[in-house]
Amino acid sequence: MSIYHRLREYRLQDNTWGEILITRPIVRAGEDSWGVLAPLRGTVWGDQIPVVSGKALSIAAHGWLSPLMEEIGPDPANLCKLIPPEIAVCHQAQEKTCPLAGPACVLGPDLPECYEVAGEYAFAAAAQAVALAWKFGRYVIVVEGGEFG
Repeated sequence: MSIYHRLREYRLQDNTWGEILITRPIVRAGEDSWGVLAPLRGTVWGDQIPVVSGKALSIAAHGWLSPLMEEIGPDPANLCKLIPPEIAVCHQAQEKTCPLAGPACVLGPDLPECYEVAGEYAFAAAAQAVALAWKFGRYVIVVEGGEFG
């Protein structure tokens, strides 16, 4: 099963913040709050994923984004810049297996959808999902706390 089936996307909006796009892991019984993103915890990738309260997300889902935005941190476009280039380089560029994987294959809004992260499969798939979410302006979050249901 693809990692994307284990991520949930939200489109939230209020008059102050406008529309905000959110991606978070769907957590199964027995998993911690990181779900399929758990391989990123403690890495430079995981350090860019904010852990927000269930209460803040619940309030945001009901039309008031301010509490969530206070917890969520920088814009996704800025998070891309925090991944060091030697870590962010496309795996296909390293292996020279993709004609699109050249100097233009960098994290950000122009990231090609064929972008691949180097590393063990679970880590690489999670990091790639985060990179593509950021490309489309989505905040990637982990939710902790029981208020959100």
